[in-house]
Amino acid sequence: MKTRTVFVNLLTWLAILWAFSTAWAGPLVLTWVTDNTPGGDYIVGEGSRFQEKNPGIEIELYQMTAKKLNFELQLKRMPWKQCLEQLESNQVDGIFPASYKPDRKKIGVYPMRGEAVDMSRRSRKNAYYLYKMKGSPVFWDGKKLHDARGLIGVPSGWAIVSDIRKMGLDVKELPVHRNSPDLLLLGRVEGFICLETVFDAYLKRNASKYADIVKESKPVWEKPYYLMLSHQFVRERPELAQEIWDAIYEIQQTAEFEDVVQKYVK
Repeated sequence: MKTRTVFVNLLTWLAILWAFSTAWAGPLVLTWVTDNTPGGDYIVGEGSRFQEKNPGIEIELYQMTAKKLNFELQLKRMPWKQCLEQLESNQVDGIFPASYKPDRKKIGVYPMRGEAVDMSRRSRKNAYYLYKMKGSPVFWDGKKLHDARGLIGVPSGWAIVSDIRKMGLDVKELPVHRNSPDLLLLGRVEGFICLETVFDAYLKRNASKYADIVKESKPVWEKPYYLMLSHQFVRERPELAQEIWDAIYEIQQTAEFEDVVQKYVK
């Protein structure tokens, strides 16, 4: 009887210690990273920091996800290639916004439904457009590029590059930064195909200087974007991974999220 009592007491103390250790550990902290280029209304601003007030639709979506699932979210910004490298090496738990590329599945995990990426659990959908100087003969008719006589630039290292090349377009990969529109002004490229939210932000920053740069009316490419999670995170917390992607979809269907979106409608 005494032995049994000691055993029960031991189990009780172990349970208490486990409860205290869990409390001391604090909330789960996840680190997600994104690139440092302008993200329009989805990720406001650029560089290494996020805007505190109205940081962007996508940022608020993830903050709502963290609140719903009761974890702490740490967000960081860095060059996109570094984001991919840190995901592959499991230094971060997730990266965004990531378009779907089958080859990328070796470095991280997309929300999937069977063997296909689950488009319903995307974070957003973005479009790429052709930018050019007023009066330039080059144009995009929605299917083909016409009258291109000079270089057509595309963002170096971005997933869209291989898609554009598969369309038969001859393009030159170039770094993307706030001075990228100068390539058009100086005549170094005849056109530049870029993510609308990024290039529009550069043009708006110096509207008078770039007044003669125009955007074609039809998108060259439209792509859904996802939150990718690291292999290590999905392996260690498979249920939470699915809950995160599910929450991203569910939150976007709510009136609360619609209110968030409306804040950014100009």
